[in-house]
Amino acid sequence: YRMADVDEALSRLGAELAERDARIAELESALAGAQASAVTTGTDLFKQPGDRPTGPGDRQTGGPARGEEGGR
Repeated sequence: YRMADVDEALSRLGAELAERDARIAELESALAGAQASAVTTGTDLFKQPGDRPTGPGDRQTGGPARGEEGGR
Protein backbone atom coordinates (compact mmCIF):
# COMPACT_ATOMS: atom_id res chain seq x y z
CA TYR A 1 0.00 0.00 0.00
CA ARG A 2 1.08 3.56 -0.63
CA MET A 3 1.12 5.88 2.35
CA ALA A 4 -0.86 8.52 0.45
CA ASP A 5 -3.68 6.00 -0.13
CA VAL A 6 -3.66 4.96 3.52
CA ASP A 7 -3.74 8.60 4.64
CA GLU A 8 -6.65 9.30 2.29
CA ALA A 9 -8.59 6.29 3.56
CA LEU A 10 -7.98 7.29 7.18
CA SER A 11 -9.10 10.86 6.44
CA ARG A 12 -12.33 9.61 4.84
CA LEU A 13 -12.94 7.26 7.75
CA GLY A 14 -12.35 10.10 10.22
CA ALA A 15 -14.82 12.32 8.37
CA GLU A 16 -17.46 9.57 8.28
CA LEU A 17 -17.02 8.91 12.00
CA ALA A 18 -17.38 12.63 12.73
CA GLU A 19 -20.62 12.71 10.71
CA ARG A 20 -21.88 9.65 12.55
CA ASP A 21 -21.03 11.17 15.93
CA ALA A 22 -22.81 14.40 14.98
CA ARG A 23 -25.92 12.44 13.93
CA ILE A 24 -25.87 10.45 17.18
CA ALA A 25 -25.63 13.68 19.18
CA GLU A 26 -28.52 15.14 17.17
CA LEU A 27 -30.70 12.07 17.80
CA GLU A 28 -29.82 12.00 21.51
CA SER A 29 -30.74 15.67 21.79
CA ALA A 30 -34.07 15.08 20.04
CA LEU A 31 -34.78 12.10 22.30
CA ALA A 32 -33.98 14.11 25.42
CA GLY A 33 -36.35 16.84 24.24
CA ALA A 34 -39.10 14.34 23.53
CA GLN A 35 -38.63 12.70 26.93
CA ALA A 36 -38.70 16.06 28.70
CA SER A 37 -41.86 16.97 26.81
CA ALA A 38 -43.47 13.65 27.71
CA VAL A 39 -42.64 14.13 31.39
CA THR A 40 -44.27 17.56 31.47
CA THR A 41 -47.34 16.49 29.46
CA GLY A 42 -47.72 12.99 30.93
CA THR A 43 -47.46 11.36 27.50
CA ASP A 44 -46.30 7.75 27.29
CA LEU A 45 -43.66 7.72 24.52
CA PHE A 46 -43.81 3.95 24.11
CA LYS A 47 -47.58 3.55 23.90
CA GLN A 48 -48.81 3.02 20.36
CA PRO A 49 -52.23 4.24 19.25
CA GLY A 50 -54.73 1.49 20.05
CA ASP A 51 -52.54 -0.18 22.70
CA ARG A 52 -54.36 -1.94 25.49
CA PRO A 53 -54.25 -0.39 28.96
CA THR A 54 -51.20 -1.36 31.01
CA GLY A 55 -52.39 -0.64 34.52
CA PRO A 56 -55.40 0.09 36.68
CA GLY A 57 -55.20 3.82 35.97
CA ASP A 58 -55.16 3.20 32.22
CA ARG A 59 -58.30 1.06 32.11
CA GLN A 60 -60.94 2.48 29.83
CA THR A 61 -64.60 1.90 30.48
CA GLY A 62 -67.10 0.72 27.94
CA GLY A 63 -66.77 -3.04 27.84
CA PRO A 64 -64.26 -5.82 28.12
CA ALA A 65 -60.78 -5.41 26.70
CA ARG A 66 -59.70 -7.30 23.62
CA GLY A 67 -59.37 -11.00 24.34
CA GLU A 68 -61.52 -10.84 27.45
CA GLU A 69 -65.01 -12.24 27.68
CA GLY A 70 -67.56 -9.98 29.29
CA GLY A 71 -68.66 -11.43 32.64
CA ARG A 72 -67.87 -15.10 31.98
